[in-house]
Amino acid sequence: GDDLFERVSELSSSNSLMPFDVQGEPEPILPEFKMCMSFNAYLGAEPIARAIEGGAQIVLTGRCTDSALVVGPLLALHGRYLPRSKQLDFLAAASVAGHIIECGCQTTGGNFTDWFISNRPLAALSPSGEQEGGWSDMGFPVLTFFPDGSMEVGKSEGTGG
Repeated sequence: GDDLFERVSELSSSNSLMPFDVQGEPEPILPEFKMCMSFNAYLGAEPIARAIEGGAQIVLTGRCTDSALVVGPLLALHGRYLPRSKQLDFLAAASVAGHIIECGCQTTGGNFTDWFISNRPLAALSPSGEQEGGWSDMGFPVLTFFPDGSMEVGKSEGTGG
């Protein structure tokens, strides 16, 4: 599993953990002044990209970062072919795309918080002014990502948001 709490000492003493590099200075992995409450492993986009490049049509993963589910396929489809000078911008844009999709209906208006009108049938800014849409039929985001790192975000017509 991803719970490594019982192995904190072993992993720390064997130099198996990589610190974050903050402005050229590695951060301590487990500062002695902080109490460790949880220690979990998350996969990133790289294993997902490698699986797709190896021919996988479906990738099953354990615990992974939210954005990795989008970054991995985009990296396999577009990111490997970019010049090195463009790769970081591409990864940043792909990470944003991953977070937009992961947030689901919050992206398309589900984070609407006008509680005085939220219990009405047309809450959450239903597009047509009719009884369709609203929170009962919130539209999920549809994202198109382009090889240059730009993207378009929309949702299905007639849905709330």
